[in-house]
Amino acid sequence: MRGKQQTQATGAGPALDAGPDGQAFQALVESLPLALYRLDRSGALTYANPFMLALLGRDLESARGLRAADVYPPDLAAAYAADDRRVLDDGETVTRIEDHRVPSSGDLRQVWVSKLPVRDSSGQIVGLQGVFTDLTEEMQGLEEFRLAAAVLESAQQAVMITDLAGRILRVNPAFERITGYDADEAIGQTPRLLASGQQGQPFYERLWAALHEAGHWQGELVNRRRDGTLYTQQMTVSTVRDPQGRPSHYVAMFLDVSEAKSAAQQIQHLAHHDALTGLPNRLLLRDRLQQALAQSRRHGQCVAVLFIDLDHFKHVNDAHGHHVGDQLLQQAARRIGLALRGSDTVSRQGGDEFIALLPDLKDPQEATPVCRALLRALSTPFEIEGHSLHLSASIGVASSPTDSEDIDTLLRCADMAMYEAKNAGRNRAQFFRSELEERARRQARLEAELRTALRERQLFVELQPQIDLASHNITCIEALVRWQHPERGPVGPLEFIPFAEESHLIVAVGIEVIRLACEARAALREDLDDSVPIAINVSALQLADPGFLDHFNSEVDRHALSGHQIELEITERALVADIDTTRELLQQLRVLGVKVAIDDFGTGYSNLALLHRLPLSRLKIDRSFITDIDSRRSAQEICRAVCALASSLELKVVAEGVESSPQLELIQGLGCDAGQGYVFARPMRLPELRRWLKAHPHGAGGFGRGPGQESGVGGPRPTS
Repeated sequence: MRGKQQTQATGAGPALDAGPDGQAFQALVESLPLALYRLDRSGALTYANPFMLALLGRDLESARGLRAADVYPPDLAAAYAADDRRVLDDGETVTRIEDHRVPSSGDLRQVWVSKLPVRDSSGQIVGLQGVFTDLTEEMQGLEEFRLAAAVLESAQQAVMITDLAGRILRVNPAFERITGYDADEAIGQTPRLLASGQQGQPFYERLWAALHEAGHWQGELVNRRRDGTLYTQQMTVSTVRDPQGRPSHYVAMFLDVSEAKSAAQQIQHLAHHDALTGLPNRLLLRDRLQQALAQSRRHGQCVAVLFIDLDHFKHVNDAHGHHVGDQLLQQAARRIGLALRGSDTVSRQGGDEFIALLPDLKDPQEATPVCRALLRALSTPFEIEGHSLHLSASIGVASSPTDSEDIDTLLRCADMAMYEAKNAGRNRAQFFRSELEERARRQARLEAELRTALRERQLFVELQPQIDLASHNITCIEALVRWQHPERGPVGPLEFIPFAEESHLIVAVGIEVIRLACEARAALREDLDDSVPIAINVSALQLADPGFLDHFNSEVDRHALSGHQIELEITERALVADIDTTRELLQQLRVLGVKVAIDDFGTGYSNLALLHRLPLSRLKIDRSFITDIDSRRSAQEICRAVCALASSLELKVVAEGVESSPQLELIQGLGCDAGQGYVFARPMRLPELRRWLKAHPHGAGGFGRGPGQESGVGGPRPTS
């Protein structure tokens, strides 16, 4: 009966013994490493090949009539039955890769399943023919490709069956989809139909040797589609044996992994290269540096590392936007690459930092001409979007084995040398010296101590009055930060503020100074008129901190102060760092009543247009002009010009560092409104300031001295 039914079956479900040699094909089916079965219209099993029977753990007689519910757990049985009904009722073909629970063992395997309808001569569906094959090992071998690219949503394998002579007897739809050849075009041909010429004769000799010796081969090869395009396939070829154990056929199953390989290669590239410039990143640099160091040890050569930092690159981003900055980085990267030797490597570390690796040097000094070439390459203006941009670089050079044979130490030495180049004036190269390491250790120790100082609140403020030159009343109290070091005692700001700026700890220091200043002003509520503000120095990094305004408002509110009791002193450099953002922030502060003064005026980049655009209240003439005002006429003229400028802008002028009566007389005659310095009072702790205020209820009152301090005595105040 079964043979008759198979002979009548047509359409999408060919009979098992179809073809010119039904018995031979039946033997082939019986020996295939594929599970083949057939269901009738009701979903009952009517046929299963030995592979399928082994999975069921039954012989054919006991397996006949089984339904999905008799074999599988309810959830799986329901899912399988639903697929079967789609085939039996709607004539659909169901093909997928799915997890399959083996009935005989309970193992969970990944299988490729195909179910298609069997039709009689009239086209009526009389049953279902199913096939599935275990792809667990193949899928595990391809897992890396799927994970890397996430492009293979399902892995439908192509199946190709050949005779021992290699003639193709059967292919499945996946074969057609992958290769572009219809079944009719492929059958009767040999696999050479797909040959690309990419694999030589030795490759195929190894493949056939594996088939003859082990009965299977698995690997990767490049084939050619019908349209001529090449693709990479992951393939398994197995020998099929007849019941007597003799080879009868070959079955090849393969997947197109071209997209996955391409994606994996792209991911591999992105993992080792900078996305903006295409240069090797720090990961690839470390690998190449490790290889270069190993080679230099073998051949007795040197390796140099150049740490390249672009000077003032942030100014480009601030002035022209990040899109221009990105183009500048790309062009700079190209110029750096062209300036190096062919054997050198340049990588981008991030931001505006690059590292060049120079292998195969006989002497570290051979890096010198390379440094000169780099500086020359960057000195030519860059033309970007109508802007002519000038750029320079600071280069630090370290070499192995002279400075270190350890990768991290070598990079750190080059980094220290780069900072030495910046400190020396930029646009130059500096070689590492051992004393730089000691300086770096001191800075690391200072950073750790400063973090401890912030955590343990070792910072404090001294307070210095600013005096109105006409009325002698106090116009402001400036808070000057100090550090009470547990071992060294009081530390002036010149010893730690520059480092705090460099290490970006200045933001945390600034928050603490605002807290201390607000605390001091609140404590002076009974000693000072509400109209007298306390002045707080603010850095550019603080102004750029998104949380600055929140921190400021929080401290003002916590100490029950109002905005008009606070004055912020900002340097000219801080103002121009990001003028638009700064102006917006100052406008917000002005709404709160906060006054703003330009500190150290005359030492930065201010101009009339800048001053006119900002909500300022006072200018503070830098002490460097006041120090020489009684001996240098140019200093007097500068002060006179500043006073005239301030008057035209309706701003008050404060002279810093007034330390003698002659200086005081000169600044009064030049038009200054207020003064600050030892001629009035030195910086004092809060209790001492209170005593001074009691002794001088109307400010300096013309006395020109602090407690126990004669006029003009005491030397210059520390700057903050």
